[in-house]
Amino acid sequence: MPAVHIDLADLHMHSHYSDGFSSPAELVEAALEAGLKAISLTDHDCIDGIEELGSAAGSRILTIPGVELSCIVEEREVHVLGYAFDPSDSTLNAQLRMISARRTQRADRIVAKLKAMGMPISLDDVLARATNGNVGRPHIAEEVVSKGYAADIFEVFNKYLGYGCKAYEPKFELSPKLGIEMIHRAGGKAVLAHPGIRFKEKVLLEMIRTGLDGIECIHPKHKDAARSYFRKLCEQYTLLETGGSDYHGRPTDAPIGSHPIEYEKIKVLVPSSIHEVTPD
Repeated sequence: MPAVHIDLADLHMHSHYSDGFSSPAELVEAALEAGLKAISLTDHDCIDGIEELGSAAGSRILTIPGVELSCIVEEREVHVLGYAFDPSDSTLNAQLRMISARRTQRADRIVAKLKAMGMPISLDDVLARATNGNVGRPHIAEEVVSKGYAADIFEVFNKYLGYGCKAYEPKFELSPKLGIEMIHRAGGKAVLAHPGIRFKEKVLLEMIRTGLDGIECIHPKHKDAARSYFRKLCEQYTLLETGGSDYHGRPTDAPIGSHPIEYEKIKVLVPSSIHEVTPD
């Protein structure tokens, strides 16, 4: 019997508009090479690359508006993925601009701590690395390495920038509830990103009660047991299952398309009028 073809999607990837190393156009080409039917660009607290992604994709591959919001609960980060929202929503854009400004303020505080520790790097140089304005800890780590204060960015995070380290600074405290509300107000669906097997069930249940629409069941860090567990939760609470590679462009990253979700599971995120894509 001939093999049954299953359409696949990768709904988690990052570009140089946040902490990735690839352009949206490069992500599109990689997704096409992987034979995907649909993709979503989910930059951190930023949707500036969505238009470029759509232009590069044309009619060759479906693109779903996406974002990854960094939220805080019990002093720990929780990431909420937003899908299929209106990228032109004025309220969402204003909120993301505010978060971007808070990111710059956080970077300034981290740079000051590093200077006090004998690593006099410049905030201007760090911001220059964030070519599209949305600065994050990876940009600071790159600058520390470039000045010879560490061998690689992994050392920087392990010694200085990771949670609990001396130069660590907490992010703006956006709660998961507010993150979910931001996405819903813009007409989108809110999905818990890469919860992992140690994610606190009470936090997940509270997010479901406050309107969570889905769980990212498939992720490079999820083993089979974790995938099965979260899929059962999706069935139990009638939640959307999503998945993706969480690709940033680092040599150690899982490639685009390596951890896909079946398109049939996420086609609700795509307007019914454009489910079928005809190659150029």
